[in-house]
Formats: sequence, C-alpha cells, structure tokens
Amino acid sequence: MTKAIKAGGAYNENAAWCNAKLAEMLLSEGAVLPAENILKDAAKVAPNDYHILAAMGRVKTALGKYPEAITLYQKAVAVAPEHTGLVALGDLYRATGQKAKAEETYGLVEKLHEEHKKYGSADELYMARFFAEHDRQLPRALAIAEMHKDAKNAVAADTVAWCYYKSNKLPEAKAAITRALTAAEPDAPALYHAGMIAARLGTRPAAQKYLYQAMSRDPHFSLLDAPIAAETLKTLGSSRPTTPLGGVAAVGQTR
Repeated sequence: MTKAIKAGGAYNENAAWCNAKLAEMLLSEGAVLPAENILKDAAKVAPNDYHILAAMGRVKTALGKYPEAITLYQKAVAVAPEHTGLVALGDLYRATGQKAKAEETYGLVEKLHEEHKKYGSADELYMARFFAEHDRQLPRALAIAEMHKDAKNAVAADTVAWCYYKSNKLPEAKAAITRALTAAEPDAPALYHAGMIAARLGTRPAAQKYLYQAMSRDPHFSLLDAPIAAETLKTLGSSRPTTPLGGVAAVGQTR
C-alpha cells in the first residue's frame, strides 16, 4: 500500500484513496492513533477528498468524538453521497439521540440504492446488510439473502448469515457464517456475527470465543454493534479464545 501511495505521485486522487485505505486497514486492527496520523498528513494536501474525510470520520467515531465525526461525515457525503458514508452518518445521529436526522439519513441510503438500481448497479447485498444491521425491511433482507444463500465469498456469506439471524433462521445462519469464517481470515464484524449466532444457538463457549476475538481485533468495529458485543460478552463471561485468531472452528463447535 505504501508503494501504491508513492506511485500515485504528488497528492492526486489515487494517493488520497490509498492513504484512506491504509488508515482503514489500521483501524480494522484497532490501531486508531496510527490511522489518525496518516490521515492528518493526507488531509493537509487533500482536505476535501471523500475518502480522507470519511476515514477521519471513522477515526473520530472510534475516539468517541462524535460531533467532530458528524461534521466530517457531513462534509464527506456533501462531496459524494456514498453508501458507507451515509450509513455511518446515520449511525452517529442515532447514537447521539438525533432520531429524526438518523431516519432521514437512512432514507437517503435507501433512495441512493433505488437510484443505483435504475442504472443496473448490483448492490443488493449492501442493502441486505444495511437492512439487517438496522432492523429495517427484514423480509426484504431475507429475500435477498435467499438469492445468495450459497455464497462462498466471505463478506457475502457473512451478510447472508446476518440476514438469516435477524429472521431467526438459525440453522441457515450457522451454515452461512461457517462458510464466511472458513473463506478468509474473519474481520471483527464477522466474528461478532459468529458470536451472536452461537449465543442464540446456546453454544456458550463458541459465543464467548468469537465475541472475545471480535473485541480483541477491533473494539470499535461498529458504533452500534460493538457495545452489544461487549455487553453480551460480559453476560456470557469473558473467555479467551482457545485457538489462534485465524484458526476458527465452525459456529457451535469448540476445538
């Protein structure tokens, strides 16, 4: 990634994108301050770049600086009203008690999706995940999941699993999340989903393990879901994983 940044030359759009992605990689590992330092330098040269603004918004969210995060995401979606930025902004409004603004912003996410459909943009799984994560249009999320129920891609299988979970289809959720965990090294959201599915299935050791791994990898993985993961883990009783982070077992099983 560093080579790609240097290859981008004097701060053009490609270099800004690479810096933002590098920061996001660090954030996904819980390295908030190193990510912030990269973005501060990048913002000196590309202060109005969507990717830099959105990534810095994620940093400020992780640091609990919600007003600053909201301002950054507002600027980002003003530059480019993209799915990820709008969802993050809506979540911040929701977390700060601004329910009307949250609902308005979530509505923009849905409107954006409908606009994309007119031009044949295939983002159904993005919307299914959005619906499942925000308890919106769950029958529609389930219908999309059913169309992708055999997905082997890690992110797609994780999304399918969460849609099944939210519709209380636990055997299907277990099968999908197991595929997600074995398709690639799982990120914190996938581990969280695995933990919550295991908890609902009553397999406490697996639930403890996956939730512990999720919070260890990135305690700020989701503004809305990380607190649920922490509270659920507290209720279950914290348990260190018995396998390395990358060595996952099937949901409902322990090694």
